[in-house]
Amino acid sequence: MATSQEAGTENLPLLLQTRSEHRHVFQTWFRSLEIVMALCFHTARFGGRLLWSKVSHKQRPWQALLGLCIAELCDTLGATFIKIGQILSTRCDLFPPELIEPLIMLQDRIKPFAFHHVSSMILTQYSSPLEEVFAEFEEQPISSASIASVYRARLHDGSLVAVKIRRPDIERKVRNDIRLMIFLARGIARLPQMRLVPVVEMVNELGMAIEQQIDLRIEARNNRRFRAQLTQDTQVLVPALIDRYCTEAILVMEFIDHLVRIDELDWTAAEYQESLVTGLRALYTMIFLDGFIHCDMHPGNFFLRRGGQVVILDTGFIAKLSDQDRRHFARFFLGIATNAGRDCARILYETASSKSDTFDREGFDLAVVDLINRFAGSKAADFQVATFAFHIFDIQRRFGLRGSTNFTMAILSLLIFEGIAKQLYPQLDFQSEARPFILRGMLLKRPEEVAFGAEDKPVKV
Repeated sequence: MATSQEAGTENLPLLLQTRSEHRHVFQTWFRSLEIVMALCFHTARFGGRLLWSKVSHKQRPWQALLGLCIAELCDTLGATFIKIGQILSTRCDLFPPELIEPLIMLQDRIKPFAFHHVSSMILTQYSSPLEEVFAEFEEQPISSASIASVYRARLHDGSLVAVKIRRPDIERKVRNDIRLMIFLARGIARLPQMRLVPVVEMVNELGMAIEQQIDLRIEARNNRRFRAQLTQDTQVLVPALIDRYCTEAILVMEFIDHLVRIDELDWTAAEYQESLVTGLRALYTMIFLDGFIHCDMHPGNFFLRRGGQVVILDTGFIAKLSDQDRRHFARFFLGIATNAGRDCARILYETASSKSDTFDREGFDLAVVDLINRFAGSKAADFQVATFAFHIFDIQRRFGLRGSTNFTMAILSLLIFEGIAKQLYPQLDFQSEARPFILRGMLLKRPEEVAFGAEDKPVKV
């Protein structure tokens, strides 16, 4: 017969598991309370600003005030919500521009985590201390975002590398936050005013997009895919990974030096043109030929270098077009160029992810035809992706049609790039550069996708 001491020892794993579950429940409820309190505070703040806007002479659109409060709420709640705010800031198809603009300020707003977490993460992932893995390691990160921070380091063989390290405990925090957000979204979706808004689906999409960026092995595979698809253009640089050091929580890649933010360059128009054409052609290759698209080419991830070179970083946020959708997208842009409004309306309708119960097909078609007619009549050099996209998204919102997420992200990737290009070289002709890619994309039958690298596993150095 087991003694009481032996019985206690046998029950120890169960006791520890029970305590862990209780701690998890407590943390979840505490986070719930934190989110609810923040929501209440910023909702009251929004109400106060709205009231002040009405009684004062400095009136602002309520959408802009709402966007500002959402941005402040995300900043208050931390990394998960900041990433959500960043993703929302790209969704001009779902929200008006007045609401979107304040969310853009969430870029590069995250404070770096304490350096002792870096040493701990390296030890956990490599089963070796930092000093054995790296000859040098700078404590101050060169960039810090919502999911990870990036550090400059040197390997023992002398190679200068960039080390991307995931934030500590970010997996648990993100999953708890997303579970809570889905719970709240289900409640909001029951409100009569929100009946036609796919709130739960939107939160699920956001959750999937964020979780894809947490596992850095996924970003590593994306990196290899981009390097493979852009390998023929030596002017496009995507940093090479040091594969043996890449795990689910750490990426180590070649360090590309002398990168200056686009907004800090002082170049001639010819220099801007040369590099921006390179970048635009790389983006068209992604969209029209490969259907594998970098969706985050903002100034923190996209750099220009003299001689027509571009550098593309951070491959965590991507969109994939099926072969059929890729060709649909090519035909859609051909329809803009040839004033085939009915074809454009049909493609938007067929690729839509959802439609309202009151969707007016004929009214929608006429609105798209009118828009295409207006833009097809303008000069190619005057074509503005942003203006056109805002009109398309506005038509979709008014008629209750929700576009395919990946199809929409392809448009938004162009929108982000245009935001950079039009500031530096307004004469960049998006349509003339697109034509050869559109024609090739319509004729191209893409082979089955191949895997770019096996599943990476934690390594021992």
